[in-house]
Amino acid sequence: MGELDRTISLAINSLHCPASDAFWIFLSDRFTTAVIYIIILGIMFWKLGWKKALLMLLTTAIILGIEDQICNIIKDGIARLRPGNDPIMLERGLHLPIPASARHIYGFPSAHAANAFGFLTCVAFFFHAHLRGSLDGQTHGHHHHCFRSSGEQVATGVINAKDAVVVKWTNCVLCVWAVLISLSRVFLAKHYVGDILFGAFLGWLIALFGCHIAIILWRRFAKK
Repeated sequence: MGELDRTISLAINSLHCPASDAFWIFLSDRFTTAVIYIIILGIMFWKLGWKKALLMLLTTAIILGIEDQICNIIKDGIARLRPGNDPIMLERGLHLPIPASARHIYGFPSAHAANAFGFLTCVAFFFHAHLRGSLDGQTHGHHHHCFRSSGEQVATGVINAKDAVVVKWTNCVLCVWAVLISLSRVFLAKHYVGDILFGAFLGWLIALFGCHIAIILWRRFAKK
């Protein structure tokens, strides 16, 4: 499995040129990630309202912090060298768009992938809960009626339809971003494909569990 991971990662890493190197470096930069986070959080505040958006923000921050710590613990325990620090990969012609880190030499699993897919999961989860009415304690989803007037019911349906479109496109864009930022770590010789896949799964799993807990606590204490 380790040899297969090396072969696949090396094949992906070999698909480079100066323009693609610049793109992957830009995409993997912390500033670029911060901008993406801010834009998405702005959409969340717009569509969910500030109370629910703050709940999402707090939940996401805690989840990403936990994922970082778990990834670091596993990295130190497994002690698998990053491709850029692996003599075997360097001998096989691994391309290094940026210098290998002398401090952070272990790469399994990828915290970038864990955080990207963790963030995607949190956003998708809270958006879905908002459309279903779960954040308000409702169980009939976004097709519930207001029982006031037909005009108000139609207006509510239009708003929810618009929300659904925003949610769909936001989730699609985030999904593409999560995949690309994960791939960037392979192109930059920071991670093997196996590091990415396990990191993405770990991020999804922790985020899914954390969001469920957050919704349960919200519905319990928001009524008090």
